[in-house]
Amino acid sequence: GDIQGLYVKNKNNQKLSIYKTDVYINGTRWNIEPGNALIFDKLGWRFKNFLIKGNGSKIAFLGRLPRETGDSLEVSFRNWNLSNLNLLWHYLGFNLAGIMNGYLNVSKLGSSYTRVANLTIDSLSLNNTGLGTAFILSTWDNVNNSAFIKSQIIRSQNGLSKKVFGMEGFYYPYRVNNQLDMQLTFNGIGLKGVNPFLKEYISKLHGEAKGTVTVRGSLDAPELSGALTLDN
Repeated sequence: GDIQGLYVKNKNNQKLSIYKTDVYINGTRWNIEPGNALIFDKLGWRFKNFLIKGNGSKIAFLGRLPRETGDSLEVSFRNWNLSNLNLLWHYLGFNLAGIMNGYLNVSKLGSSYTRVANLTIDSLSLNNTGLGTAFILSTWDNVNNSAFIKSQIIRSQNGLSKKVFGMEGFYYPYRVNNQLDMQLTFNGIGLKGVNPFLKEYISKLHGEAKGTVTVRGSLDAPELSGALTLDN
């Protein structure tokens, strides 16, 4: 590949601007939009108009990596193909595909980091099992230091739309215990894609799940209660 840019260092900061890129990764040509800057100073890293694009996918970074109150970093996606991260998915042990649009935002408020997201993933599939269109919304509650998360997967078939999965509730990242208070709703979502995650407990799981599950406890030791039925 070919990357050309300008690096400037003075007593106050360091600045990198890339004005030409021609890089191929897994057969896709990637480049960084001119007019960008990556700046490092006493307050940390700051991104200015840092837009990376390739084969119709775009990801942009804008703002400062949060360290002080008021710092904010936004990562936005436009027609971002999740298959661009196949090497990461393979390392994590699963396959994820779909086209993502929306944004993630991380900010610093006092001693807490706030997290906000609004994402849509079209043609979402997990381990080569098609799921539908996913909608993910996350807002932040400054009073309780918690993230409210609401997501759903909509499957369209024969001109009709059906909600096959929903997740709604709170995540408390600064708690040691009782971090989770979530409710999962299953309404005909296919289970074949989750087989790799359950191989230690069950094999050749297939069919569609219906029911409601409550998730409490911590990320390391979640506590699940509820009931599911399997069709087909």
